[in-house]
Amino acid sequence: FPTRRSSDLVRHTAESVQLRLPFISSMAYKADVFVQPRFSAVVDGSQLAIEGQSQPFAPSHTSELKLQLQGLQLARLQPYVPASVPVRLQAGQLSTELQLGFSADAGGVYTARLSGTAQVTGLDLTDTAKVPFLKLDKAALVLQESDPLQGRYALGPVSLEGLSAGQPLRLDKLQVDQAQVNLPARRVEVTSVQARALQAQLQRNPQGQLQWMNLPQATPIPATTVPATTVPAPTSSAAAPSRQGPTQPQWAVKVDKLTLEEAALRLEDHSLSPVAVQTLEPVHLSAENLDFTPGAAASPTAFALSGMVNQSGTLKARGTLQWQPLALQATLDTQALPMASVQAYLAPYLNVALVQGQLANTGELNVRLQGDALQARYQGSLTLSRFLAVDKVNNADFLKWKTLYLGAVDFELAPRRLSMGEIALTDFYSRLILSKDGRLNLADMVHNPASNPTSNPASKPAKPGSPGVPGEPQTASEASTAPSMPIQIGKVTLQNGQVNFSDYFVRPNYSANITRLGGSAQNLSSKADTVATLDLRGSYASNAPVHIAAKLNPLADKKYLDLQAEVSSIDLVELSP
Repeated sequence: FPTRRSSDLVRHTAESVQLRLPFISSMAYKADVFVQPRFSAVVDGSQLAIEGQSQPFAPSHTSELKLQLQGLQLARLQPYVPASVPVRLQAGQLSTELQLGFSADAGGVYTARLSGTAQVTGLDLTDTAKVPFLKLDKAALVLQESDPLQGRYALGPVSLEGLSAGQPLRLDKLQVDQAQVNLPARRVEVTSVQARALQAQLQRNPQGQLQWMNLPQATPIPATTVPATTVPAPTSSAAAPSRQGPTQPQWAVKVDKLTLEEAALRLEDHSLSPVAVQTLEPVHLSAENLDFTPGAAASPTAFALSGMVNQSGTLKARGTLQWQPLALQATLDTQALPMASVQAYLAPYLNVALVQGQLANTGELNVRLQGDALQARYQGSLTLSRFLAVDKVNNADFLKWKTLYLGAVDFELAPRRLSMGEIALTDFYSRLILSKDGRLNLADMVHNPASNPTSNPASKPAKPGSPGVPGEPQTASEASTAPSMPIQIGKVTLQNGQVNFSDYFVRPNYSANITRLGGSAQNLSSKADTVATLDLRGSYASNAPVHIAAKLNPLADKKYLDLQAEVSSIDLVELSP
């Protein structure tokens, strides 16, 4: 027989057909006798068996049906799929063992019971151009006793194996232990979800939009033209019947436990040049009490996360996450996070190239959304080690150090404040260059937005009436009235530093090198009328001792500096320019 999309005939065969209908009677005294029909056949090479028992003339109409199907070739069903569906069944086999029960009580209320198993193997889907879209090695489903008339289903276990949707999504195995689905209430409750070797790849296109999977697009169905004379226009809005049905609730999903093992996430940012790639692999995640009920306050979700960042750094996080309202409490522990991977994001703003660096931290992070205000606080330590930044303009090392340690950090976003118990910098080097035009390289580390307004996304105009929003420059009065962030630093320690200075403005050129630079500063604060003490010692030109002592306050709105410097045994030849 021809299909709707083609004039070709679709031929099906049924072999070894057996039909048994041993007894049926509508007589009243036989109403309670079960009719036990049976049908079996080989349909298109697949075994099909249907058997059951029924009381068709009893008041309860009690009936039971068993259906067994082995190895149905799904590709043979493709001609019956509507042309508007954008996928094509290329391969796959379906096997089922289902039991269906039906009865009615004395009040004429019908109930149905459905249970059994279903399995799909070797599924292969393509788009309309036969480009591969999705492949699945095996999907298995156990359907516990469910009520299809009421739209309530009990599932479990459900498993997927060997899922592949190209590079954007791959999955070795997914296991759902138990699930309750209520279609009228649009609610899903799951006891446990376990996924192994989940791989996801996201892309950010040149326009800055995130992309994941390119889903096949449905073919639009032409609308049927109805003559205007067949639909009389209503005389008034009150006479027009409302076609809007009852408001459907949003889907609510609750998962008691979620486990991801050996997962991998890859993000490619094509809005940057060169393309920036970030990886998180392998990833292990466990979470309990996930509740995605729209508009309802949910209890916090406990989670534990660990993974490797860009093949070298490690990330560990443990805590609780509340979705509505948003609240995060987490203990963070990171080691050797590679900082060079963020260079592509800094390049449009800085004339410095971040060549290497490793970030580590141990601390507590708290984030909370109250109304439209985001509150965040971090308490802990930060370490940036093996750091190297290069001056791209002068093609020279600009800043490098072995270790920069920030201890007892306490940062709060709203209201803004920062305190640190200790800052320690060891084995550091800084290169200062005064160009032939009389400009210090330190002043040219940041790009001038006026020279390239399109390179900085923050240069786009902000909404009117939003002073202080990034992208809308503050006026002088706004900048003067904006409160500065309180800062408190207990102690700053410098050890084994070197500062290399070159002056290309004078003729002949002059260079100076200060080595073995070390010392400390204590009690730095942004509070007015507070003074910190500074004591630095080093060596000029490898032989002249240098001692710098100062009282200062560089953090307050009103700066203060009282400095004394002492240098002895200088070779005057070095100062001849």
